[in-house]
Amino acid sequence: MLNIIDALNSGEFRAEFGDYLPFKLCRENHSHEWQLYWQTGDFKSSFLEISIGGISYAIIEICLLLPGKVIRKFPVVDLQCVNSLTGIPVVNTTDWPDVSIKDEPGTLRVFLDAGRLLINLSASTKTERLITSGGITFGLDAESSLAWIQMSNMKFNFDKMVLSDASITALRMQPAAIEIDYVDWQEQKHTLVFRNAISCYAASPYGKALSRGSTQCEGDYLRECCATAEEDNVELFTVFDFVDAWNDKKILRIVAEAVSEKTISPADPSDALQR
Repeated sequence: MLNIIDALNSGEFRAEFGDYLPFKLCRENHSHEWQLYWQTGDFKSSFLEISIGGISYAIIEICLLLPGKVIRKFPVVDLQCVNSLTGIPVVNTTDWPDVSIKDEPGTLRVFLDAGRLLINLSASTKTERLITSGGITFGLDAESSLAWIQMSNMKFNFDKMVLSDASITALRMQPAAIEIDYVDWQEQKHTLVFRNAISCYAASPYGKALSRGSTQCEGDYLRECCATAEEDNVELFTVFDFVDAWNDKKILRIVAEAVSEKTISPADPSDALQR
């Protein structure tokens, strides 16, 4: 486990999401220094790497390369009698090996809901101390070891969704919304809710492998849909496209004001962490 000894009041983290690197936190405006790397997980289905400044010993980057099974049931975090600091965690490197990379195989669990991501490195969420940096919170246990990392207030980004090898299973149209059910590459079920949807084009989308999602905030198609629906404020609407993996065609197009995600079948509560 990473032992945290202090908090450096310098910069904040920027979050990045992608297809090949599911999640990354990068510290902004950090000094250029050589780095140490701490790695954990089972190194087969779960893999987390944290880079640490070789001079400041403060965390620079956190990369979730393999998330394992993402649990869509957020655990209860015990925050009673917790002390809090603001800044960037500083790591104790006194027992670091002579090489720059330190591997510590361990249990890594990732929890996700509509607006939060939690990476848990411990068997418990009982917390003695917090270090916060913007919307990122680091939870420390009684030995000041890094127990978990949480990102809050995540803005849903349709373009950054990992839809590779996902497939649509259902489409439901309501007076003011459209719901899309899909199964991701890990066979987990999700629902997307498109708010104030005014148009839907579907070309046999069910069961086809997807490659990605994309958005358009302007163009003839958007203007035509808004005109047909008698919507004057075109700037309020976005075209949300689902792209086929085999022919790169847009097999489902929805024009709506916004989109959010909800879970169809969350993981069994027994998967969640206990205090």
